Amino acid sequence: FKQKTAYEICACLVGSEMCIRDRYQRRVRDHSNLFIFVCCVFSKLFKIMIGSILRWILSLVIAAVFIFAGLNKLTDAIDVELHARMVAGSLAWHPLILSQLQRISPELTCSAGELLLFIGASEVAGGAALLFGGFLGTLANFGLMVVMGAAIFVHTELGEPIQNPSVILGLLVLLFIVSMSSGGSKKRHPKKKRA
Repeated sequence: FKQKTAYEICACLVGSEMCIRDRYQRRVRDHSNLFIFVCCVFSKLFKIMIGSILRWILSLVIAAVFIFAGLNKLTDAIDVELHARMVAGSLAWHPLILSQLQRISPELTCSAGELLLFIGASEVAGGAALLFGGFLGTLANFGLMVVMGAAIFVHTELGEPIQNPSVILGLLVLLFIVSMSSGGSKKRHPKKKRA
């Protein structure tokens, strides 16, 4: 004599019980998946938002510093004493910069005043471009890093303190890293080939 299983005795009852049990487990699983998905979305948004806020704060601070410094190189309308110090300083570092530039282009020549105006205009343009963000902001960021690297080189060669250009270069590097990590560069996915 073979004993019948519960399923063979009443298939509809056991089947309905199985459906109820599976439906409950599926509902719990769906809710936990939804919770995980919502947490991931909020985490990503929070990271992007913090990165964007940090990028904007850094951009504003650095842009203000460069625009202020550049305008003081261009004119004495903002701070007469600071402009006079920059003009006097340009007479000291002009021969050093000119000799380095003439290694690249031997026929290049310019006065200390022209070089000061060029650097001032570059700093104002770079500071303003930082505020636009995107490709232009990244290009300005890179250009200003080169300017600050050159400033550190010049001050070191002349035996002058390099704290200010070093701090600004550090901020520019930090801004570059934050811009790249928080969506400044979009990742491109390769297209799948169709068979």
